Amino acid sequence: MNANFTWSTTERGEKAILYNNYVYGLRRENQNGSLVYICTFKSCSRTITLKDNEIIKSNGTTDNHDPKLPENVQAVLSGLKRRVLTDINEPIGKIYEEEVKKFRRDNGSAGLIPIYSTWKTTLYNIRKTLLPPTPTLLSSITVPSDMYL
Repeated sequence: MNANFTWSTTERGEKAILYNNYVYGLRRENQNGSLVYICTFKSCSRTITLKDNEIIKSNGTTDNHDPKLPENVQAVLSGLKRRVLTDINEPIGKIYEEEVKKFRRDNGSAGLIPIYSTWKTTLYNIRKTLLPPTPTLLSSITVPSDMYL
């Protein structure tokens, strides 16, 4: 079988393999010493079995989702998330445009980066973790006494 895979880590820091741009996490170790890895995408059941750092078996089904983004695109997205948390006064659309321009300068094209509308909700949800909750009732708003008219 094809043994073109690289060792990697998951977002949680666990040992994983990267095979055909898909990430597989360790599921179990068999008694015969082989390791069974399963796709880290939640609804994907694709498995790969390794023994002596060689792929000996694959369940034959194809992955039912898009492959993992390249490392440089992942770096841009993690930079976006970091800037959304640190630059509170900067609009998210402007942060996105600046990061895409920087990527385009370094790599020549931004074709691999997901468009803004794809990441908009995620980025706003990340920023929302820093902001206070929006009041739902008028009675829950307390106005300091020095601000009365």
